[in-house]
Amino acid sequence: MTFDIDRETVLAIPVEANEVSIQTFFREMETLLAAGPATLHVDCALVERAVSGHVKILWAARRRAADSGVPLVLTNVSPMTLRVLQILDVADLFDYEALPAGLLPPTTGKIPILGLQTYRQRFPVSAHAARQALRRMHTFLGNASLPSTVVLDVQTIAYELLQNIVSHSGADATDDIQMEVECDPECIRLMISDHGSPFDLTSQISEIDWKKAVTERRTHGFGLLLIRRLADRVRYERCNGRNVVTIMKKVG
Repeated sequence: MTFDIDRETVLAIPVEANEVSIQTFFREMETLLAAGPATLHVDCALVERAVSGHVKILWAARRRAADSGVPLVLTNVSPMTLRVLQILDVADLFDYEALPAGLLPPTTGKIPILGLQTYRQRFPVSAHAARQALRRMHTFLGNASLPSTVVLDVQTIAYELLQNIVSHSGADATDDIQMEVECDPECIRLMISDHGSPFDLTSQISEIDWKKAVTERRTHGFGLLLIRRLADRVRYERCNGRNVVTIMKKVG
């Protein structure tokens, strides 16, 4: 989506980082770059919380703008989105306009959790079911009175794991995803399992040399790196024909 503000054309990053919206975004971007603007503004107002798909869009947009010799400036970047960029060490690679005060989202403070709380759910392998599951998990974590940054981190990890299962595992809607969340005063344990093809994500997670990534025009690996940076521990098992990923996240 593009729109004009004070005679400047602004390109809005899509809410959903799916294939169709990404293709539309870059078609519109190429049209704008062909017009030779002095600066390309990418508006992030529609994205409250970025995930790896949004990072891939911004990263590719930055590269394409640089290839055209046009500076790229991000506008209306939420603290949640900026936190994701910081975690991936790419925040400093972008220019910003009217960056919000306070680089990190506010926390609710740590309120003691009384004993162990557990939430379990099972749902089909589909994008819609995954979104519903994430909403239910968010409600559970919110009721546990956890700091908002911790909830954001766990929610982002869960999103990346579910996105990988839905898009790349080979499982379909006849299969199911099992998700279990446990939290106590010290940490949160997130377990997600699926019937997809064996995939040990811990062997695939690696750091990214960003200077080399620019040269190689790398456009993948953001999601796994984001999981590694956000989690305190990542474990993978293949058990009874299922991939089982367990994430540990400290509360304090």
